[in-house]
Amino acid sequence: MSCASIVRKPHRLLDLLREAYLLKISSSIENKHAAAILCGGTTIFNILTNYNVKPSDRVGTVGVGGLGQLAIQFIAKTRCESVVFSQMEKNEGVRDGIGGS
Repeated sequence: MSCASIVRKPHRLLDLLREAYLLKISSSIENKHAAAILCGGTTIFNILTNYNVKPSDRVGTVGVGGLGQLAIQFIAKTRCESVVFSQMEKNEGVRDGIGGS
């Protein structure tokens, strides 16, 4: 088992993590943006894989907020039919621009 060590600030706690669970993030991406994508991306990815979603499936997303936008994009990239439920007309343009219907 290969491990990598990281030091967390401000408490300077040393953690040992399995290298298999780490990934390199490009230095061109700010930490705050990488964290949001990793957190939201993991949430959406887990839902799609836990429910065994296939390219021919129709998947609904309720709302076009932060996770909703990410979900619509993930669903579109998996070649599923993405159906978006939103009560706000202004979200139609956003929905259409990122792959929802």
